[in-house]
Amino acid sequence: MDEPEPERKVNGMKSIFEEEIKKIQDEIDIFKSGSPNHIAIISEPYSRVEHIYNRILGDNSQKINNIQIFNPVKDTDFFSNFYSNQDIIMMQNCQYLFSRKCCGFAILEEFLDILFSSNKMYITGWNKFAWNYLKEISNIESMFQEIITVPELNSKTIMNLIMSDVSDKVTFIDDRVSEDKKFICFEECLIRMPLSNKEVNISEIKFNFNALKRKKNNKTMEDIQKEAFMDITTLAGGKYDVARKIWKKSLKDGEVRLSRIPQPSEVEISDIDELFILGNILAMDGIDFDELSSIVKNDSLLKQKLYNLVNKGLIEDSDRFYKIYPEAVNSVIDELEKNRMVW
Repeated sequence: MDEPEPERKVNGMKSIFEEEIKKIQDEIDIFKSGSPNHIAIISEPYSRVEHIYNRILGDNSQKINNIQIFNPVKDTDFFSNFYSNQDIIMMQNCQYLFSRKCCGFAILEEFLDILFSSNKMYITGWNKFAWNYLKEISNIESMFQEIITVPELNSKTIMNLIMSDVSDKVTFIDDRVSEDKKFICFEECLIRMPLSNKEVNISEIKFNFNALKRKKNNKTMEDIQKEAFMDITTLAGGKYDVARKIWKKSLKDGEVRLSRIPQPSEVEISDIDELFILGNILAMDGIDFDELSSIVKNDSLLKQKLYNLVNKGLIEDSDRFYKIYPEAVNSVIDELEKNRMVW
């Protein structure tokens, strides 16, 4: 794999996560072999955390042995990757070092033993929900001297990042149906007549000052663009990759119409098995059928529940590898948190 260029723009992304990158770089700069400060980088799915790794690798390519984990680690042969000339080990997707099944923590425990006694510095990346689970059942935080939580991006940052990659002119249009078009309207209200028990309906005049304000303050194209990205960012939960997918769906023939930006959807799942499966997929940033099967221990049930979740538009099936749909990830997180399946 080609090493990223040591520059401040990677894959079309301008500088983001500067504070987090600086903390990591500071630890690298002061590191001396034999006295490492290990780092844990905690991020949610689709939060573009790879930008941090690319930046760090670009600036320190000769110092770091970069190890990417794409699937659950099955045996200790994996640890042979640690024996290299570089004194710094960078590992992404460390949630694949354990599994929520019987004996599913053996690999993680051995890794933490290596980390505890190592003279090398480890920069590790973890799924937020897997990390929070591990915090509840172990003392994993004590193994890392620097814990960095990747923040959500605000609407201005997401707007600048997306628009910096747009070469053609884009027109922003507010075509949503307003519920407050009329300044004066009449509403029926029920009142009780004095000195009697009778109730009658009367018409009451209402003045809609929001409508008047809307007419006076004609929005500019810039106003509509900002509003569009505020809606996109809210729906994406500050996650760049989710925001970009919503952006692409909202853009058609050089126009972004606010009516095309979807509203946040609510997910209601009462099936405990579906919630458990969703929680595992979310915490692993994606997981294949075989690994899920080793956790659920009932293939017939698992196939049925995965079929239901795919049909509900919550997960995508890519050759029996399952991930939460980007557009559904925040609704899924809300539902899982509500049911205390993740935290």
